[in-house]
Order: sequence, then C-alpha cells, then structure tokens
Amino acid sequence: MDFFRKMSFADSTGDAIPFYHEGKYHIFSLTSPPGTTVYPARLRTTWSHSVSEDLVHWEELPTALYPGEGDEPDASGVWTGSVIYGEGKNHAFYTGYCLTAEYQQTICHATSEDGITWTKDAANPVITPMIELYEKLDWRDPYVFYNEEDKCYWILISARRLDMPVTRRGCIVLYRSKDLVNWEILSYALTDETKFDIKGMDTACGIWAPNLTYDNGTFYLIYTIVYTNRHRFKDTHNFMVTATDPQGPWSAPIPLNKMGFDPSLFHDPDGTKWLVNMLFDYRLDHKRFGGVGVQQYDPKTQKLVGPIYNVFKGSDKGTTEGPNIFYHNGWYYLVTAEGGTEFKHCVTMCRSRKLTGPYEISPYAPVLTSFGKDVQLKRAGHGQIIQGKDGNWYMAHLCSRSLDDCSIVGRETAIQNMTLTEDGWFKLSANDTASPEDFFEVPEEVEVKSAKSGFTDFGKVTEIPLEYMTLRQSAKTCGITISDGKLHIQGGNSLASKYNQGLLVRRHQHHSYDFTAKMEFAPRDYCHMAGLVCYYNYDNNYYLNMSVDDEGKPYVMVNVSVNKEISQSEKVYLGENKDPVYLKAEVRERNVTFFVSQDGTSYTQVVDMRNLSDERVDGNGFAGAMVGVTCQDLHGDGIQADFEWLDYSVCRE
Repeated sequence: MDFFRKMSFADSTGDAIPFYHEGKYHIFSLTSPPGTTVYPARLRTTWSHSVSEDLVHWEELPTALYPGEGDEPDASGVWTGSVIYGEGKNHAFYTGYCLTAEYQQTICHATSEDGITWTKDAANPVITPMIELYEKLDWRDPYVFYNEEDKCYWILISARRLDMPVTRRGCIVLYRSKDLVNWEILSYALTDETKFDIKGMDTACGIWAPNLTYDNGTFYLIYTIVYTNRHRFKDTHNFMVTATDPQGPWSAPIPLNKMGFDPSLFHDPDGTKWLVNMLFDYRLDHKRFGGVGVQQYDPKTQKLVGPIYNVFKGSDKGTTEGPNIFYHNGWYYLVTAEGGTEFKHCVTMCRSRKLTGPYEISPYAPVLTSFGKDVQLKRAGHGQIIQGKDGNWYMAHLCSRSLDDCSIVGRETAIQNMTLTEDGWFKLSANDTASPEDFFEVPEEVEVKSAKSGFTDFGKVTEIPLEYMTLRQSAKTCGITISDGKLHIQGGNSLASKYNQGLLVRRHQHHSYDFTAKMEFAPRDYCHMAGLVCYYNYDNNYYLNMSVDDEGKPYVMVNVSVNKEISQSEKVYLGENKDPVYLKAEVRERNVTFFVSQDGTSYTQVVDMRNLSDERVDGNGFAGAMVGVTCQDLHGDGIQADFEWLDYSVCRE
C-alpha cells in the first residue's frame, strides 16, 4: 500500500481527486516537485495521475497538469479540483494559483479526449473571485457534478465572505452551467410578494424599469411600481431594496418618491448618492414629460433630502424618460431615452461639469436611433453606457426585431460598441449614422452562446424553470405546483380576468418556433377548460382549449380575443380515450397555427390565425407576447390540468 502514500517519483502526494469512467478508476493527486519542502516552491504542485481497474492494482500515468509560466493564472501551482465527463469529453476544473496575479486563486479548466493528455482552456481563468463579496485569496477547490433535476452542471467553490466575522467567513459559492463553458450565478430579487402587491393591476402596470448598482459592499435595486396607466395619471411609486449579496436576502422596500418613473441611482465620486428619474406632469396645460429630476439620497435616514434639480427638459425629440448618469474624466454624462418607445425611439446624451447642471446636448445627438433607417433592430433607444473591464465602452439598449411594422417578439435588449471621441463625447463605434448594428463585437476570447430551445420534463425538475411566469401572483398562490412527475394547474378565473389566473407562460422570444404540451385533463362540463395559449393580455389571446359539450363529449377549439372582440373556431372532437392530449402551436413570423393530437405523432390542424404584437393591441402595447398553458374552473369544482412536459422548440431564425 505504499502507492497511496506517494508517487514513485515524488517526495509527497496528497489531496486525491477520484474519477470513474468507462470501467476505470482514476486518481489525480497533488504532487510537489522533489526536494521542495518550503514555501513558495512547495506550492508549485502538479496533477499526478494513476489508473486502476480493480482499486488494488494501480498504474502510474504521465503527469496530467503542470503549473503555467510567467503571469499565467496557475503559474505558482495547480491545486485541488475535480474531474467530470460531459459534452463528449473529460473536463478538469482546478484551482489555479499565481502569487503575482491580482487574483491569486482562480478556477481554471482543462479538457482531454482520452483522459491522459490534457489541454488547458485558453480562456483561463474561467471563474474569478467576486471581490465585492468574497476575499481575493480564498477561491478554490472546485467540485463539479451534473444535477439531474436542474439539467445543469453545478460547481461548488470554497470561499470566504467579506461581511462576516473573521472566524465565520467560510462559505460555498454555487455556479451552474448547461455546457461546462458558460457559467451563470444563481440570483433572485423581488420574489417575496408580501413586500409588494401587484395583484390585479392593469396591463402594462406593475414593476417598471429596475436599475441595479453597486457601491462599497452594497447592491442597490431601484424600481417603479406603476399603479395607474390611464389618461394623464400614472401613480408611479419608486422604491429601493438593498442587499450585500445579489442572491439575497434583500431588504424590505424603501419608499423614495411618487413623482415619475424610470429611476436610477447615481453614486457620485464624492461619496454622495442621488436619485435620478423623469418627472411626470399630469396637468393638461403642461407637457407630460416634465424633465429629469435629481435629488440627493441619504443612506443613513433612507430618505431623499434637499431640493429637486430639474437638470434637463428634453430635446425636440420629446418624451424624455429613462435617465441615468455616469461620471468620467471630470464630466457628468446624462443619458436619456426620447421619442417614445415605438419606431421614433432614440438615445440622447448630455454632459455637464456639475451634477446639477446645466447640461449641454451632444453634437452627435441622437447617439442611437433606428427611425427612418433600413436596419434589423427597430425601436432602438433607452440605453445605458458602461465601461467594461477591458477598458472599452459599450451601450446596452432597448430594441425590437420587428417584421415591417409588427413587433412579434416585443421588446428586447441589444448591445453596441461605443467610442469616446477626442472632444469627450460618446458615439457608436461602427458608423456615424447612429444606426444600431446587427452584430456586437466581443473580445476574441469570448465564445458567445445562447439557449435556443427549452424542453421541460416535469418528472426531472422540482421547480418551475425561471423562464416561465405567472400573472401578478406567485405560482404557489395561483395553485401551480410540481409533484408526481407532473405540473399541476388548478383551475382559475377566465383569461379575461386580472385575478387568480391558472396561467403559466414564457416570453415569445423567436420569430419561428413550435410550442407543444402533453396534457391530462378530465373536464366535466363546459365551465372546465384547459390547454395552450398564445397570450398578450386579458383582452388579446388565442386559446387552444379542451372542454366537453352538453353530452360530455370532449373536444378542442380556439377561443379568440383580439381587442375585446370575441370569436371561436370550429370544434374538433376527440375520441373516447382522450388522455393524454398533445397540443401544439406553430408560430411562423406573423401567423400561428394550432394543432391537436391524441398519440403525439398525428396532428390535426385546428385553426390558422394572425399573431399578436405590440402594435396590434389597443392601449398599452409593450408587454410582449407569451406562450404557455392554462386551466379554468368557472364552477369552482376544484378541477385541475396536469402537464407531463412542455417544449419550446426554435424552428428557424
């Protein structure tokens, strides 16, 4: 058993990393260079490698990983980690140690086709410490595994929190990934519906324009609750919640003001904090958009203090909203949305040497717009400028991939490369026309990936996927749960109601997709309905639903509501053996076609119709179209519909 004490060529071996794959047991272990017993030389460990078929007889293999050189993230040593097989190859995640680096400990990655020869990831380190929350030095020992319920790879990292007593800082940080390359941290905010009440609010009301900033160990989330969006009144209440960790817990809402929407928080280099929001004026003899207000916020009293400075009344584009301020090189830059959020939407920039003004408009204004231009990204505006860690400047902005005059996918977010001019202004890097570019230039080392489709098997998940939403209430409050391998939706009010909806939907994100659901439902009369819905709001939806006639015969049909005009398709009757039923919506740009099947293979077309869009609904049309499943119980009998799986599948883009 001498083998388990050290490798044959080493003075010491430790921190065994076991791995089993294709009938073989592997042990990777940390091995210091021979003759090194003192710091820092002893830290320059390698990953030794041995293999066995019976856990008794072991074969030494070539060293798997060596430390890097120079300023590479693992130049001072390759430390403890884990190995996993996934996505067609072997993956090693390990602690990279570099004494001369800004982050001495980082998470690095290497891959191997055969498990013997390993190639380090050119993008190393793949995960660096979040220094606003955790100590720089301790960020190590990654353990990776595949979570069957979440259908993601999870990585656990040993770390130390900054905001805890020195003897209680140890913690585990969780990241997840769908592909072992692109990682996202798990985070939530505004999930406690006891802290805000938006039940029954009108279309396009509710929570508007969240703004997240960070300063000195605290995250600040600012948002508006719009209680009214009719006539000249809006009743806009602005709130703030704070947290030391973006994963929460978040504080109770702090009320700020009620005098306009789209708030943001500016952290001045002098240490003061300022609330920035558009000023809304309900008076008929005044412009509705009364300017941009700036008022100081006192963190100690959690109140706004001092006068309100109206720093910008807007340009000739009108409808000045979405203001935010940033500071650079002695200038305060004010960025606003103007022109309304439809096709005349644009971004205007101003600057001043003083926070409270006066502000001058950029000679490049508008700095971004797609109005009157032959570009893919229409309705471009409402932007915010930020400097990346690479030193370059970028603008994130609102837009829509419209089909002519029809925004099928609603509002989306894009990003543009920006240039700081010699005279201290910002403009688009790619052109002098302020036209948004279809493609965003990213650093060469970044591989851009996005999830295109989504299949949810409720036999393999315990929580509703984050992309699905409910109407103004939590899923639990609406009677939507997961158990016994199925999604259960208790029958709620009709789709025309603002309250107590048994409705679960996700954003319509692509011009062409299929949405399919496998449903079990046993209606007893015409007041029981369940099925698949293309939903914009309670006045605009196409509902492929199953019910029964007066003789108890099951059928499916489409109930149509377009700007309160109600119609129905012909019924398609089902056989006696009605469970399960497969329902499908085929969305192809402006049109949607509904189908039904009893075997999941042979589908019968129910109806073909026009799709929903921001421009084709009356009133506040900027909520965006959604697709999902629903159930109604208009008797109050406790009826429910069960769904085994939902599938959002992109066909072509």
